[in-house]
Amino acid sequence: MSLLSIDKQNHPLLVEDSSGIRHFQSPVTERNNILQHPCCCLLSHFGVLSVDGDDAKAFLQGQLTCDLGLLQEQAQISGAYCDRKGRVLCNFELVQQQNQ
Repeated sequence: MSLLSIDKQNHPLLVEDSSGIRHFQSPVTERNNILQHPCCCLLSHFGVLSVDGDDAKAFLQGQLTCDLGLLQEQAQISGAYCDRKGRVLCNFELVQQQNQ
């Protein structure tokens, strides 16, 4: 486990940065610890979106940067959702499970 800053009650010290993401210690220290030691990572800034229905793939194909034709059951592909000017609004790992 990586070494974390702790408070007086012996709890890991969480810091919230200017973008509202909570993390342990400074991002540089956190990255260095991850590269050097096994550690726990707070993933509270991640989310999950589920899309299903008969036309879900056809609808998403026009919205995302990845080729949904390459998507297979229980495999993942990386992609992004962009605005009209091509700026990335979010990036993601896409997984198909049954019809979702």
